[in-house]
Amino acid sequence: MLNNPIISNFPKDWDFLHENNNSSGPGIEGSGFISNDPNEDFDKSSLEPSNKINFMPLKIGMINSTWKSDSRYIQIFGNQVEIIKIVGRIVNVQWTDQNNQYLIEDDTGRIMCILVRADEFSEYRTKQLKDLENGHKLVKIYGGYNPINSTQYPVISIYSIKCIQNFNESLLHDLDVMHTILKKNSQRMKNEDNRSNYIGSLSSYIAKLLSDHVKSGKGRNGFNVSEITRQCQLCPEFQNVTENHVMTCLKELEQEARVYQTIDTQTFSSSEI
Repeated sequence: MLNNPIISNFPKDWDFLHENNNSSGPGIEGSGFISNDPNEDFDKSSLEPSNKINFMPLKIGMINSTWKSDSRYIQIFGNQVEIIKIVGRIVNVQWTDQNNQYLIEDDTGRIMCILVRADEFSEYRTKQLKDLENGHKLVKIYGGYNPINSTQYPVISIYSIKCIQNFNESLLHDLDVMHTILKKNSQRMKNEDNRSNYIGSLSSYIAKLLSDHVKSGKGRNGFNVSEITRQCQLCPEFQNVTENHVMTCLKELEQEARVYQTIDTQTFSSSEI
């Protein structure tokens, strides 16, 4: 049974949390387990990166604040992280027949990390592990999320745990984390701008489609949402558009008095002559 770590929350204003470093000291390698808002339906494949990322340096609080008990993976910045790196001090150690359990702490929180023993450690490796426990040493850990034991709090399976001899390495880790945060936040804002531009382009296309229909003398009844969607999908730029996307744009155009409803709430025509 794992000891329950004391977890502190990451700063609440960092709400946008929702990528080989050289080392010194002895290294021990281990094994582990590894609304109906229309805007939500946009195809973001061309606007956002893949949702899986191989490696990311993190602070412990970033893991704690984004963890969900029913999740099979850690998701940070919208990415599923395969391998994480954390740096912190060993607060407590417990040895069991199957694994070593390390309670690790940094300035943002605490987290439980486990080193699974596939077989018995040699005398030399056992001494290395024991040496890590002396004096609450500063360590760096490479590992992966352990969903099996993460039922009450997040648990990390250790792939590698090493003692840090130079404190500057801890500072470099913090800089790596800051760089990741700034990079991902900048990417997020860029994606939001891209989505906004996409919606704007679609709105302009729909407005012209309805306006051209009126100007052609084919009547002012307009088109229903399904027909507008079908015609938008004929354009390569909007081939993945859905009726929800179209309705979002029509509501904006209606507020701007550029379109209006005709025979029912699903049919629109242009007010531009």
